[in-house]
Amino acid sequence: MYEYEGIVTERGLVAELSQNNPFKGDPDILNRLTLCLSRAKRYSEMSTAVQDYLAHFPNSDLNRPVFQAIMKRTST
Repeated sequence: MYEYEGIVTERGLVAELSQNNPFKGDPDILNRLTLCLSRAKRYSEMSTAVQDYLAHFPNSDLNRPVFQAIMKRTST
């Protein structure tokens, strides 16, 4: 997940500004990972992935709708 997150998809000023931000993270990647793990009934891995992500990116905005979906998925 972290290798995928490191892929640069932006060019120009946006890429330059986000290049030096190690705490940016991408909750959409975590969302997709938890969705796949949930469908595979790999709940312990899903929970571990969420905890690991939040440890790597402690400044994540947990009020975003994508995080609400992730938290709902991991709580069931």
